[in-house]
Amino acid sequence: LTAPQASNGAVQVPVTLVIEDQGTSPDLVVTPSSLSFAAEVNGQATAPQNLNLSASDGSSLSYSATVSAPWLRLTQTSGATPGPLGVWVDPTGLNTGTHSGTVSVSAPQSANGTIIVGVTLTVQEVVNDPDLLVNPTTLSFQAVQNGSATAPVSLNLNSSDGGVLNYNITVNQPWLKMSGVSGTTPGMLAVWADPAGLAPGTLSANLTVAAPDSANGMVMVAVTFMVEPDQQVPEDLLVAPA
Repeated sequence: LTAPQASNGAVQVPVTLVIEDQGTSPDLVVTPSSLSFAAEVNGQATAPQNLNLSASDGSSLSYSATVSAPWLRLTQTSGATPGPLGVWVDPTGLNTGTHSGTVSVSAPQSANGTIIVGVTLTVQEVVNDPDLLVNPTTLSFQAVQNGSATAPVSLNLNSSDGGVLNYNITVNQPWLKMSGVSGTTPGMLAVWADPAGLAPGTLSANLTVAAPDSANGMVMVAVTFMVEPDQQVPEDLLVAPA
């Protein structure tokens, strides 16, 4: 400072400038950057998928979340990082096709402010499980007591849509025999009856073909087995001519 009329003329005043590092705000980080869902027409809501929210420096950022479509749902609409944000969709009332929406996550204290996550929903027609088809559904056998087993009869196994169904087969009588106990459609199964040890008469049994992935679950085949008496005359009863 200078004062020409003063006896000392000038005075020096020291000045100190302090420059502080204000730092930078962290970025809001949201992963993944997109989500995809699939659902059936008017079907159940999907399972949630998580968005992982964090700050680039690991700190806590308060955020709010909004969606652009009414079929998009959130587990919460606000919170603080770090942590997950659940997202799911409800297909009720939506037509078949691809629907698009967004989830916006805003953190005012972050450097980037808002992150937008794209969401795609594919709505499909209801897919009904096919029926298990077994033909024929009744079988009849006939044999002589303690004679030979019957000739095999074929069962044809198919699915109503022509696709592949896994099946298992069980019988409730030991005299009913089959060429296999499991397989896939389309296919054929040989079935026969063995009269060994059986008394004469008419016997009944069931053969069950089960396909857990079919709409009808299983098909039961009714089996009838007629065992006729052995008409052969024992040798000790033969009478020699006089």
